[in-house]
Amino acid sequence: MYSRTNSRKIQQIRVCFTLEGNEFVKYGKKDLYIQILNPKHQIISTENSFVELDDVKLMYSEKTEALYNQKDVDVCAYVDLESKKTIKGKYIINIYNSFTKIGSTIFEYE
Repeated sequence: MYSRTNSRKIQQIRVCFTLEGNEFVKYGKKDLYIQILNPKHQIISTENSFVELDDVKLMYSEKTEALYNQKDVDVCAYVDLESKKTIKGKYIINIYNSFTKIGSTIFEYE
């Protein structure tokens, strides 16, 4: 007998975004940090990853790099999720270049 369960947990999220072309932004490699916050505002990070500058700490879920050439650059990264922090509700995804937030979005997991 086959029974369907509705308690499937997501294990990974693919985050894709575009760095828009801008002649005033320096050409070169950019370190990009993806931060995923669950509905309880807990940062999802399987490795408790962070970067620190002076006394400021940025917690993140995944780090990726992009070669920026002052034209539109598409970037995708896979973020592994912590099962104990993966709950139903609205999630916030923030994208940072170093310590500057360059994008944000919200999605709902049901």
